[in-house]
Amino acid sequence: MSKKTQSGVPKPRRSGYRRVFTSLLPIALLMCLLMFVLITAARNVTYTATGPSLALLDVDKSQLEHAEGEAECLLLYEDDAAGLMGYQEMSAVLEQMKVRFDALECAQAPEELGAYRYLVLSITHYQHLGELLGEVKSWVKAGGNLMILY
Repeated sequence: MSKKTQSGVPKPRRSGYRRVFTSLLPIALLMCLLMFVLITAARNVTYTATGPSLALLDVDKSQLEHAEGEAECLLLYEDDAAGLMGYQEMSAVLEQMKVRFDALECAQAPEELGAYRYLVLSITHYQHLGELLGEVKSWVKAGGNLMILY
């Protein structure tokens, strides 16, 4: 029951809001202090614009395109769905990269890989390579770059 004042109007009960507010007051003050410290620290940071960190070379656009000539990459593919899909994807990538390449089906693979720097295999059945598999292993040991699509 609430107590009545002299005028007869009931006095409102005190709720626990004041107690809760006073317990949160130190946290609010701490947050304000942290915000003040962060704003002060941010004012002391200076930002300056700098130029590019890499030196850009003046290159004629004609130098960017590969000259016509010998292919530096050999793309060997198998005549099945996976091999043809790999052939289509890699030929598009190599063309965009402007890499000169020869694309041959496994049966037409050359016996010597020394003329190429890169070899891309889009093959799932390696027995189709036959004797060329040993040549590929030796070629990679000698410094050739091999990429296998699967």
